[in-house]
Amino acid sequence: MSKGKHALIGLGIAIVICSVYARFFGLQTFLMWKTSRVGRQQPVVWITPAQLVDLSLSQGPRTRLSYFGYEFEVPWDDIDHGKTRVAGTGSAIIAFRSGNVIIFRIGPPKGLVSDLSRDGIDRISLGRLLGDEAAQSDYDFERAILEATPDKLSLLMPKSRAIQQDALLSMKVSTMPKGAESGIFLVNTSEFKGFQYGRPQTPLKNLRVELFNSDVHLDILFGQKPNGSTAIFQADVNRVVQSVHKLPG
Repeated sequence: MSKGKHALIGLGIAIVICSVYARFFGLQTFLMWKTSRVGRQQPVVWITPAQLVDLSLSQGPRTRLSYFGYEFEVPWDDIDHGKTRVAGTGSAIIAFRSGNVIIFRIGPPKGLVSDLSRDGIDRISLGRLLGDEAAQSDYDFERAILEATPDKLSLLMPKSRAIQQDALLSMKVSTMPKGAESGIFLVNTSEFKGFQYGRPQTPLKNLRVELFNSDVHLDILFGQKPNGSTAIFQADVNRVVQSVHKLPG
């Protein structure tokens, strides 16, 4: 057999192998390359929720506040009532004379899932895209996003699963709150479960806590004045978060 025929046969075999590979593994290969590139450009996507180690509660002076049917304690008694206000229908800005601030926001329990549904994605399609568990509630949705990392994709996983992981990772890149670079932590209280984005540090730049249950989605943001007189510690954050509860009636 001539060298030309050998070459043609070899080329034909190579084409067949490439065609088979592209058919069964082409999508997974592309998504693995894509997500690996995202991981190099956005290191924050490698961070996943961890257990919160410091569960202490601050024991200093405390003040009880209530907004939108929910009560909680703040571990300071220097509230600046002139600057404290309710903004809109679901956001309270609590200012302190130290220059620190807490923003307490309330939203519907399935706001994230409902937003996608309003965009024309029905529940069945949403389950196919994100996975049935992620489509059940905002907490499950958020946790699925936060658990997504580039190494969750593999060559042998089903195409549908690869598409889910790629979609979750894309959402993680676009929705990761500021401050998450220093850590994401699981939060549990007697009434809620959720996530803390960031950890208290000097200076504290951004720290946010999201709380979920079947009735509500709460968002609590902590802001510390640079070089201010009162630093915010994890025990202070815990005092606020662990004290949140729904008022009767």
